Amino acid sequence: LMASIELTTSWKQVLNIETLKDMITNSAYGKTWLIQVGGLILLLIFTYLLHVKSKSLLYWISFIIGVGLILTKALTSHAASTTNVLLTVGMDFLHLLSASIWIGSLVVFVALLPLSRKVDTKNHYLEMIRRFSKWGIIILLVLTATGIFGSLLYIPSLRSLITTDYGRTLLGKVILLVIMIIFAAVNFTKGKRKSEKGVSPSLWGELLAGIIVLVLSVILTNLPTAMASPGPIKESKTVNQGSKITFEATPNVIGKNTFAIDLKDRNGQPMKNIEQVVLTFTCQEMDMGEDTKTLLKVKEGKYEGMGMNFNMAGRWNVHVHVLTKDLATLDTDFKVLVGSQ
Repeated sequence: LMASIELTTSWKQVLNIETLKDMITNSAYGKTWLIQVGGLILLLIFTYLLHVKSKSLLYWISFIIGVGLILTKALTSHAASTTNVLLTVGMDFLHLLSASIWIGSLVVFVALLPLSRKVDTKNHYLEMIRRFSKWGIIILLVLTATGIFGSLLYIPSLRSLITTDYGRTLLGKVILLVIMIIFAAVNFTKGKRKSEKGVSPSLWGELLAGIIVLVLSVILTNLPTAMASPGPIKESKTVNQGSKITFEATPNVIGKNTFAIDLKDRNGQPMKNIEQVVLTFTCQEMDMGEDTKTLLKVKEGKYEGMGMNFNMAGRWNVHVHVLTKDLATLDTDFKVLVGSQ
């Protein structure tokens, strides 16, 4: 799967020994994948040993190997491609670890549900849920903090939560997390009151929501972030006591883009008597000088043009200069994040 994604080709083309060998030996992901396979084999061995003879040391070794496998996932995520790798990978690791402990524990709770129906084990089962709920609060705090941190890294604006595939997937993940929290609160309450009534549906609901969250996490890992693919931009600003300037850039990536300016007066009507509309592009990432583009009139208050003025991904400033026929001017600036794909 990763070979097909990295090489942007079909499964049929990557399913040969030479291609896979090249992927494993000549890419950072391939080397990490070898470590993951080795860790998985070790985990299988110690899991078998636990089945043969239960010892505390074997549990701890298995746990450490499992934590190591989660760390390798963080090393191949979007976090590994940032400038401050130590911080971003560390936060991503904590996020993955917390989610794994939470959902892994839910699997156990569901597997042991029959204990809640027996008189001699019911109280022990409910006490287990109640005690875990204390850890659940810590897990929730870590998930929230690391999730917000990740969102700030990869989501440039609230609008990109709706306009990009990455943003929509992340938004779905957040909604499901809220649903999980609601189910968790119900389970905590029932455990505290030592009431097994309704525990089964709420546990299953929490687990199923968690599984979908994991699926969405996998999808997020293989999607370009909203920073790399922010999608078309459309923003408006009010200038000169009520006049409104709306700027659009489509598809808002390196290369050819369509730029549009919509001008409205203070009454919301298309502005007339316009002599010229000029855009000035300035890259905020590095000094590349200024580039200008004069837009052509499409209809009253609407001006468009096409150009390759975005020649680098990253943050740009677009200055809009409007000159009327009576030599009055309207000026404003738009901050634009240009995508690489």
